[in-house]
Amino acid sequence: SRLRPWEGVALLLAAAGVHCDLDAARAAKGGVLVAEMPAAAHAAGLARTLRLLDVSGLAAVANAAPEEPMRLRRLVGQLLMRIKPQAAVDDAYYARVQMEEDDSFPVTAEHRSLLSSLAIAAASMAFLALPGAAMRPWEDLCNAEAAVLDLTVSGPFAKHLEDSDRCRVDVDQWLQGVGELVALPVYETLSKLEGARIHLAPPLRHLRENTKRWRAARGAAPPSRGSGASAGSGPWSPRVESDDPPAAPPPEARIPVRLPP
Repeated sequence: SRLRPWEGVALLLAAAGVHCDLDAARAAKGGVLVAEMPAAAHAAGLARTLRLLDVSGLAAVANAAPEEPMRLRRLVGQLLMRIKPQAAVDDAYYARVQMEEDDSFPVTAEHRSLLSSLAIAAASMAFLALPGAAMRPWEDLCNAEAAVLDLTVSGPFAKHLEDSDRCRVDVDQWLQGVGELVALPVYETLSKLEGARIHLAPPLRHLRENTKRWRAARGAAPPSRGSGASAGSGPWSPRVESDDPPAAPPPEARIPVRLPP
């Protein structure tokens, strides 16, 4: 079940490439963590990583996995494509199903690539799983980035607001949503791997404590069964439970940051 040598190289290169284009991240309205268009920064990081691979001459190196030889460039590209929130949740669910059906999981190159992408996704959200005191500087950074985010209101509420009105980003809601709907499924899935539980127990405990604190700060109830990530939705695709038109919010309403599809 261990990674083949070039699969390990692909994992490290992809992890280094997640945030390698900070200029694009800052141009995506907002910052590195809180942005109106995070998909643009993600695409820029992917493009720059593959471009550096091409220049280095490593792109054509073949992975020697016997069941599925693959170019290093393709391996890195696949890993970077699968770390987006929706893809990470889908992969976590798929990995859970495979673990329940096959005690030898992971045995194929596809399965190893899937777990590698989950590991990178977990690492990119690791700031959510820090203990309270260490987490607060990251919360301050999120609030600072949200303060400069010029988020334009769209959708059914737009007609109720003047052009000069702005909506504040609800950072607690954003952190709670990412923590509960994306980070928790990913960390819980990885913790089920043989030998991983002892290493992931502390960050999982901190992650649960943090999400409870963010939820309490908003006075929100915990997500019910059948909702959220397990139902194929999340903070990037809120579900509408009623056919009635939504009421107009006040100009200073708090809304979450959009995450990429």
